[in-house]
Amino acid sequence: AIQDLKARLQIAGVDGDSGGIQKAESSVFFRLQTVEEDRNLLRNELECERVNYQAQLDSERQQLQLSQARLREEEAMAEKDLQLKNQVEESLHETQRLLAASRRALKEAEDRLAVQAERALQAAPAGPSLLSLLRCPSRSYSSTAHAAAGSGVPVAACQAIVWQIISAMSGVTALMCAQDTLMITEASKKAFTMWGSVALRGSSMCSLVFDQASATWMEDVLTSGFGAQNLTPGFWLRELGCIEFRSKLGSAFDSSVTCAGLPEEKGRPASIIVIIEPLEREEQQHRGGFNGLQAPPNVGRRHRYGAPSVASSVHSEDITANDSVSNANGRW
Repeated sequence: AIQDLKARLQIAGVDGDSGGIQKAESSVFFRLQTVEEDRNLLRNELECERVNYQAQLDSERQQLQLSQARLREEEAMAEKDLQLKNQVEESLHETQRLLAASRRALKEAEDRLAVQAERALQAAPAGPSLLSLLRCPSRSYSSTAHAAAGSGVPVAACQAIVWQIISAMSGVTALMCAQDTLMITEASKKAFTMWGSVALRGSSMCSLVFDQASATWMEDVLTSGFGAQNLTPGFWLRELGCIEFRSKLGSAFDSSVTCAGLPEEKGRPASIIVIIEPLEREEQQHRGGFNGLQAPPNVGRRHRYGAPSVASSVHSEDITANDSVSNANGRW
């Protein structure tokens, strides 16, 4: 073995003496040290690269997680938008279906109306005059009732026509009640706003008046009947002057009352239409310095129950409750 080592040293150019051996060992140690330093450098570089790649990997993972969270949120929003779109489409389809049904119903109603009009024209006498077409159905009922019954043509009710006209007016406070009992049968939108549906449905007109004495007086006036003084039996018009009513909040307010009587018709009893015009605050304050309308007969000083009125009622000795507002204004 020693000979082999010496042979290798000779081949490598190193003498076999001790100095050559030390020199060779120093060279080998130097090479080993150099190799170890290179290995350490490479290991440090590898560690740095590993740390760098790990940081980049962590950053990419965070970005991926954020992207996945945003993606999930967008998917949820897209799902909600899809549900909303489906709901809107269903609502649109339902609206279109209802519109088509309404159009069909309107077309059928128009067809029926056209058929009825054609039948009426065929059943009507030849050459009707313009006055006969414009004549009030209630007044001409006695002369045309048998003809209309024989032809099957319905006769319009005067009370229904008058009430439709009054209720179609904006801001009108009106009530329709039976003439014998004063029970309210119809009310305008303004009246429902002023008193509420509970106070109007199935109630008497007198229950809306603030005090019992005024209610009794108004009931006597309206149920006594004074239509015989008019040229047309059953029809009458009268202004009752200023009467104090109670609102749905319990407060009192003065109003100008105008009543119109409608005659009895087929299937409809005689009715009274009461138009109530609440007095403005400024007008009541202006009238506070003058003598206003006197309370109804047998009515003393009014005792208010509940909330106070928006304006005070004043009395006069020369004006009675039977006077109209126009007469009262003339006396002022």
